[in-house]
Amino acid sequence: MGVGMLQSMTLMGIIYGVHTFQEQERRMFSFTDMSLVNGALYVCGIMGPGTQTFGSFSFNSSATQNGVIAKLDLSGNVLHAEQLDPNSVNEVYGIEVSANTNEIYVVGQYISDSLKVDNEVLHIDSDAQNSFIVKYNNSFSALWAKNVLHIYILTRL
Repeated sequence: MGVGMLQSMTLMGIIYGVHTFQEQERRMFSFTDMSLVNGALYVCGIMGPGTQTFGSFSFNSSATQNGVIAKLDLSGNVLHAEQLDPNSVNEVYGIEVSANTNEIYVVGQYISDSLKVDNEVLHIDSDAQNSFIVKYNNSFSALWAKNVLHIYILTRL
């Protein structure tokens, strides 16, 4: 077993809070990005298969990896956390939050199946790298989701 740590910091490097979580067996939870806005820390990351717990929020997935987004206060308390589609292999790489509206923008990719985020469904194209952008309101409900396909054309030299 290991212990992970998330530190919330200002741009000047002052640590405001520390949040720890336990790893179970070989399961993992890693953070890929964060945004400090209006007195809250928003984080995104990737969890491994099985059951993962972050604060009082628990997620379960049989997929090899799933994206997770969360909001913490500056003391490190998890205020809200959500898992993207647990039936799809997906990754979240970036998060940004509007200082005016607290709307949340998340970017990442989905690999094995269509991605379902609330009522939005992004279909997979097997000939492309399937990237996505999701806009959430400040209650973490998806307002829209868009896929961005990167199609690779192979040519012989």
